[in-house]
Amino acid sequence: MVTLVPSKNLTTYSLQHRDYVQEAGDYDRSVQLLRTEPGVDPTRVGVYGESEGTWIAPVMATEDPAIAFTALVSAPVVRPREQAAFAVDNYLRNTGVPQGVFRAIPRAVGMDLPDGGLDYADFDVRPYLERLTRPTLVVYGDEDVSMPIEQGAQAILADASKAGNRDVTVRYYEGADHGLHLGGGDGAVSASFQQDLADWITGLPGTAGAAPQIAGAQPNQTYLAEAVPSPRWYGDGDAVFGFTIAAVSLAIGAPLVWMIVSFGTRRWRSRSHVGGMARDLRVPMLLASLGAVLTMLALVVYLVAIAKIALNYSQNALIVQGGWLGVRAIGIASLVPVAVVVNRLSDRREARRSMLLWLRERVGRDVPTGHSAVPGVRAGQPVARGIGGWALAAALTFAIVTLLLTTAYWGVFQLGI
Repeated sequence: MVTLVPSKNLTTYSLQHRDYVQEAGDYDRSVQLLRTEPGVDPTRVGVYGESEGTWIAPVMATEDPAIAFTALVSAPVVRPREQAAFAVDNYLRNTGVPQGVFRAIPRAVGMDLPDGGLDYADFDVRPYLERLTRPTLVVYGDEDVSMPIEQGAQAILADASKAGNRDVTVRYYEGADHGLHLGGGDGAVSASFQQDLADWITGLPGTAGAAPQIAGAQPNQTYLAEAVPSPRWYGDGDAVFGFTIAAVSLAIGAPLVWMIVSFGTRRWRSRSHVGGMARDLRVPMLLASLGAVLTMLALVVYLVAIAKIALNYSQNALIVQGGWLGVRAIGIASLVPVAVVVNRLSDRREARRSMLLWLRERVGRDVPTGHSAVPGVRAGQPVARGIGGWALAAALTFAIVTLLLTTAYWGVFQLGI
């Protein structure tokens, strides 16, 4: 066999943008080149695609009917978004993450990233598989946890049959992972797979419909790769990233700006004071905003940590279980100053109400300024004073509410442990 391995054209391939149809056109030029090589039979040139490449190979075979065969190795078949959700789910189950974390998977995978990132996540290869008429070899390792190894093979068989294609051969290899390696990613590629692949290609067309159609190790796919619902507007990428960045910026930046401006204006008595928040609200508001930022930071650190554990397909109960409890503990602690603020605002409301009742009972009498039946709270005491004080209060309120709602959306405040 003569094999040509082209260099990937990165003008159509990046983390945010991938055009599989255009990539198929790029790779087909390599097919055309291979057909012109001395000693190569142009009528027997086929395409080998592995993993993500199996979204491209069927497009090539459909657009170029002269392609003699396709080999689809570790094929996801489903849309990239569905495959990602399936893989993440399997990886996290192996790490033993709490049940609450699983609820965040569809929300994370279903959202679109800002500026149209991951626009290829909904690419559908099934229409191309339905037009696949050439002999096809489908290969999976039975320990490939990132792919729907049973569902994918069934889908390829069903789609090819719509085009009247019965020349589909499915093989599973025991102990092989996604890259057909034995004993993990550092192991050697399965020799049985390499031999079978070579025998199938060199034996065409006689090997195209050889029995049995499905053979090898027994696959075990526990869950289906299913469609991922799109979250509502507040769970979309633009909203999540935009509100989070704005909230963190205000939580950190607003107090700093207020202190700089406040200390600066005190140096010139002729200039008006910038104002500030009420003393009984200032500290709990700052603590609440700090707690909300720390909760968000802890959540991000935790997700990055379990992602590394999951990708290594390992386990660490201290990080996975203990880390999640730590994130939730920080989140609950951040609610304490929030409760203090709410309680003191409620005292102000009660103070105003009691003052009105006092006035009604003593109509016509002298009324002491700021009288209140609530100890420690003056009825006329404002939440803030001056433009700077009200701006600081508004900024911190927005930051606290936004960050707490965001972390609640991702499961930090779910009931139960």
